[in-house]
Amino acid sequence: MIKFCIITNRNKDKDYKITDRIIKVIEKNGHSCYLVGGRGPDDYVRPTNITAKYLEKDTDYIVVLGGDGTLIKIARNLAHKHIPIFGVNLGTMGFLASVEREDVEKGIEDIIKGDFTLEKRMMIKGRSTIGGVQSRELPALNEIMVSRAGFSRMVELKLFINDHLAEVYQADGILISTPTGSTAYNLSAGGPIVFPESRVMIIMPLCPHSLNSRAVITSPFDKIRVEIGKRRSSADNEEAEVVYDGTTADHLNSHDYVEIERSRHYIELVRLSDYSFYDSMRKKIGNGED
Repeated sequence: MIKFCIITNRNKDKDYKITDRIIKVIEKNGHSCYLVGGRGPDDYVRPTNITAKYLEKDTDYIVVLGGDGTLIKIARNLAHKHIPIFGVNLGTMGFLASVEREDVEKGIEDIIKGDFTLEKRMMIKGRSTIGGVQSRELPALNEIMVSRAGFSRMVELKLFINDHLAEVYQADGILISTPTGSTAYNLSAGGPIVFPESRVMIIMPLCPHSLNSRAVITSPFDKIRVEIGKRRSSADNEEAEVVYDGTTADHLNSHDYVEIERSRHYIELVRLSDYSFYDSMRKKIGNGED
């Protein structure tokens, strides 16, 4: 018997109509499932708060109903469990989703029949050093961003790769992205699209005050350090912040830094037999139409 964990973003499926369609097809085929949190106003659990303690023993698949943001939050919290994730897109782009809402029944039936593959996605991790004191280590599925903060119009960022100074940017910020994140903020910033199962890190300056600044692609074995400089001699400190997948984690000043490298954890996305990354890319962000 296959056991499914169902996590629903209630803002995307307010009346649980799509959730109930999934439950029905699972039970019809003789398998089991459970819904994290209840349906009432007092027992609902927000995706950001779902941790491993909410998973039942022997869970085989996690079904996530929501947009990419919901799936990213679940992935960050549960990546260490290495349970395959089946995403149902109830958002806009839905780049990480396995199916759209109209295809949920077929998608669940394909999982039950074993007609799917697992797509392994690399993650990265970061740890800040602030005033000589290390902060907690945090994961990211899409990207880690170091950007200007406060009233700073621009910040000096020193990029080190394997302890060697690679570049000094005068910029709004810098993105360190995974292949998954290449189609997120990195794409909007003019960075390259990278095949999702690649093992690289993409370094992309944000609005650099230079004609020569370009994206840099490193191996997954490289260690990256971004240090906050001191661009203006009249200022006491530069101000910056570190953002993990859209959530601000640390505030930095001059001489503080964040170290970034590949995480040993990863997520596995369920991909049905008719899925193609390039088809999905064309339909969601390309100019072509079917």
